[in-house]
Amino acid sequence: MNFGVIATTVFSLAVLNGAYAETDKNRVLVEARWYTEAYVKQSLANSNSRLLASTFHSMVTYVFAADAPGFRPEGANLLKKEVSTIQGDFVRWPPRKDGKTLKTQVDEMCVSLIARGLNSLYQQTRQRSFATIPRDLVIAKIETGELVSAPLDLDRTKSRNGGDIKVIPPRGEGKIRCNIYKTTRGGDVMYDISVVFIATAAYQRSLQTGKPFDSNHQRNQ
Repeated sequence: MNFGVIATTVFSLAVLNGAYAETDKNRVLVEARWYTEAYVKQSLANSNSRLLASTFHSMVTYVFAADAPGFRPEGANLLKKEVSTIQGDFVRWPPRKDGKTLKTQVDEMCVSLIARGLNSLYQQTRQRSFATIPRDLVIAKIETGELVSAPLDLDRTKSRNGGDIKVIPPRGEGKIRCNIYKTTRGGDVMYDISVVFIATAAYQRSLQTGKPFDSNHQRNQ
């Protein structure tokens, strides 16, 4: 697997090990990874082909806000209100049984949560517009970041709107941020993984004229 496809890691475990978050003194943000869509697809092809097929299929295209100059929308925005999603999971370390390295487990979990998050945006958009348009959609102006209330509310996934998500502009090629938090309680070390998305636009792809991306964006897919 080519780990170089991950654009950048913003924080390191060493740098932020003592930088505790305001709402929970036992949990700290230790790393923020930025992923490319290409890396997510490549990883899922090797680890979870079912999730790859359900997230990246012919009826949906994902366009990130950072790629907006290369996207030419046609027709009205189908979203009257933004859609957002929160995905989270955790890794206990050391593991109860011998297995993968922490780096590998965290990476696989980030990839899985990113795919689930994108799929959630697609499903929500379909539910809102199912009565009036086909399923063939472009989910656009997608942004990622972290929870404003993190790390206290990492496991809250219901009744949450985009106001609870702090959008963070990407650095480098990666457009998708995965947040890794560390908690130590009773001798156990837990790594909580969190991914959040907001999408403010969606279009029916059959109404698009020409190609939805510029040539540079196409080469990056």
